Amino acid sequence: MVSHRAVARDTAEVGLIRLVRALAVILPSLALVQALANSGDYRQPAVAVAVWLAVLGAGVWLVPRLRTGSLTVVETATAIAIAIAVVAVIGAVHRAHGPDGSTDLAILGAVWLLALVVMSHPARVWVPVALLVFAVHSALLVRDG
Repeated sequence: MVSHRAVARDTAEVGLIRLVRALAVILPSLALVQALANSGDYRQPAVAVAVWLAVLGAGVWLVPRLRTGSLTVVETATAIAIAIAVVAVIGAVHRAHGPDGSTDLAILGAVWLLALVVMSHPARVWVPVALLVFAVHSALLVRDG
């Protein structure tokens, strides 16, 4: 006999994987559309477009790994490196005060990578990682401010 807790846990786990899958498509896609629609907000619009296409590719590679359990150390390190690279590169090519006064929201396009790390590792791993990604993003925002 299956317990109610096991059913609830399995249902929640499937729901979380679906949520991360959706975020892995929606958030970078919206960032890509924003980069295309507001290319004047970037010093090098092609770089911004390439970054968001690469993030979508990372989603194709990393999200299916959740079905097998958690990310390996290499996959986790890759997700972290991609998240840091995204906020650093987009922060570097984004104009602080673009023509329409837009804001660098690269962290929103990369947050699903942090969700992968959260789902795969204990807090002692993902808290410092999240703080590092936010620190890189914050440093670039402060520099532009």
